[in-house]
Amino acid sequence: RNRIADIDTTIDLPAIVVIGEQSSGKSSVLEALSGISLPRGGQHMTTKCPLELRMRRASTWHASLECSGRIIRDNIPTAHDIGQHINTEQNRLTNNRDQISKQVLLVNVEASWLPNLTLIDLPGIIQVTSRQQDSGSVDIIQELIQDYLDRPSTIILAIIQACNDIETSAAIKYAKMFDPDGERTIGVLTKLDLVDRGAEQKLLEVFENKHIPLKHGYLLVKCRVVSHIQHFGYATTSPTGDAASPAEDATYAFGRCDHSPLEL
Repeated sequence: RNRIADIDTTIDLPAIVVIGEQSSGKSSVLEALSGISLPRGGQHMTTKCPLELRMRRASTWHASLECSGRIIRDNIPTAHDIGQHINTEQNRLTNNRDQISKQVLLVNVEASWLPNLTLIDLPGIIQVTSRQQDSGSVDIIQELIQDYLDRPSTIILAIIQACNDIETSAAIKYAKMFDPDGERTIGVLTKLDLVDRGAEQKLLEVFENKHIPLKHGYLLVKCRVVSHIQHFGYATTSPTGDAASPAEDATYAFGRCDHSPLEL
């Protein structure tokens, strides 16, 4: 968490925009970075509209949810409660359908453990629409990606499943469209447990920045999965996530990459 958050101190940036395909692990990475509970989609779309998470360091806790300049929820009691309110408002904006809205949900959070950082989560990139999804959602997502990534001051956090071929990654494709030299893109490789035995060498080469070089390189991360969250719940002693669940405490074994995963 600190390695990514510390970018805020070395680069003059207003926001970090997170992009990735559906089910790539975006929500897990965002939760790990912020300590904020986000909606979990299961078989359904998780992020249905742009979500702007404005984190500020302050002595006391305060959280609110805004949309179109209007406060939807104020004085949200805990970090764990935020995801529920986001989900409710997303469903209202999309009429409880697997559709995408251009309306931006703004979450303002102040807490003693937070960095002064803004994270923007965009809806997951859709490769093929399902029966429940509106085909127009693909166009809306592309428009949103263009709008946010075209801003020269934006840092792009490209979420990539480690088991997928980096050359076919939709997140990398869009990042390269708007940042061809990789000057403001950071690659985040997720879901290491899904990597086939025998594919470790290719993953290691990607991690070492040998295939599609990025100025700030790649991170290998291990986040808790939905089943672990449901079984163990959220850490109650530290909202930052420092008090990991028993499942998170287990050492991740992955051949030559044993030293590489960044615990989030």
